[in-house]
Amino acid sequence: MDAVTVIVFERASRWEAELQGQFIGQTVRVLACRSTGEIELLSTDGGDGVVVVDLRGAEAEVLRFLEQWEENWPVLVIGPAETGDLEWPLRELGARDVVLEPLSPSRLARLCLRAAAGIKQGQVDE
Repeated sequence: MDAVTVIVFERASRWEAELQGQFIGQTVRVLACRSTGEIELLSTDGGDGVVVVDLRGAEAEVLRFLEQWEENWPVLVIGPAETGDLEWPLRELGARDVVLEPLSPSRLARLCLRAAAGIKQGQVDE
C-alpha cells in the first residue's frame, strides 16, 4: 500500500498516540488536530488519507464539518456509546463508519486501513 495519512480530530489527545503505536513500521502517517478547521489544511498535502473524528465533546462541530467536507477522504466517526442516536445523521452527512466505544486501538487501525484500501479501489462514497 502506498503511503496513507490518517488525520485525527479529537479534543484531548488519545487516539493519535494509539494509532501511531499501531502503525509502527508501516507507511501510515498519523496527524492530529484539535479543531475541524485544521483538517482541510492537513489534507492538502496530496495523496490518500482517512479522517478520524472523535465526537466526544464536539458533536455539533463534527456535524458542521461533515456538512461541508467535500474531499474524497473517507471519514470515520468514533464516540461514546451515548452518542449512538447520532449514527444515522452522521452517515447521511457522509461518514463512512460510525463506531461507538468500547473501541480498541487495533480495531480503529484496521478500520483506517480498510477505508484507505477502499480509496485505492475507487470505493469512496461521494
